[in-house]
Amino acid sequence: MARDSTDRRVRRTRTMLLQAAERLIKEERWPEISVQALCEEADIARSSFYAHFGSKEALLAEVLERVLTRAEDEIGSLPRRPGRLVSLTWMVWHIRGNRELYRLILGGEGGDGLRRRVEGRFRAAMGGELTARGMAAPLEARRFVSAGLLAVLDAWLRTDTTIGAIELEIRLQRLAAPALSVT
Repeated sequence: MARDSTDRRVRRTRTMLLQAAERLIKEERWPEISVQALCEEADIARSSFYAHFGSKEALLAEVLERVLTRAEDEIGSLPRRPGRLVSLTWMVWHIRGNRELYRLILGGEGGDGLRRRVEGRFRAAMGGELTARGMAAPLEARRFVSAGLLAVLDAWLRTDTTIGAIELEIRLQRLAAPALSVT
């Protein structure tokens, strides 16, 4: 196991800022969260914020990276079912559990780069799963499905709907299966 050579104080401050950002995102809209509010929540000086992150956007990108990495670690624990993509199941439940963050990212407030990052990670997870199943869906099909699924998930997050995560997952599985030839 590689040892992190970063100074303990640096790691601690970064962690405090990341955790503060995750908490505040659940409470209020990102554009209204100031650097000062982040520093107060993390109990650090404003100058420390800029020593670790060049901007709020850089902090948000790191929050997303942490959340995605934790989620990708969980994907292997999901049960495989014939005719269903585990990666799609993972994406629905992961986004549901991080609703506020993904409302921000998928809605464009976090910038196009972060939305593309989420789409790329989902496409990679889906591609890895299809390869493991011995299925070779063309990259264009995976791009089409991942972009379409994220658009549907974005609409689901933004509307007050009675469709629950289970029903949404079933509908998305039905939409994705023909495009990817999932069996």
